[in-house]
Amino acid sequence: MIQVLLPDGTLQEHADEATALDVAVGIGERLAMATMAAGIDGNVVDAMRPLKQLCEADPSPLKLLTTRNAEALGVMR
Repeated sequence: MIQVLLPDGTLQEHADEATALDVAVGIGERLAMATMAAGIDGNVVDAMRPLKQLCEADPSPLKLLTTRNAEALGVMR
């Protein structure tokens, strides 16, 4: 299991193969549909990559990026 720390301080536990999109689905369908990428450990990454592969930290700091986040604009190009 991997622990994920969201920006609001919420700590969640997910299966090792979970992706940022899986985390978004767990929060809400609309958020999942809007999620374009994820910010993890200071890097913008594909929301479909398993979180366990992207960060060694426990809990893993995760920010879900949507079209409302400037960081996600590079993903759209």
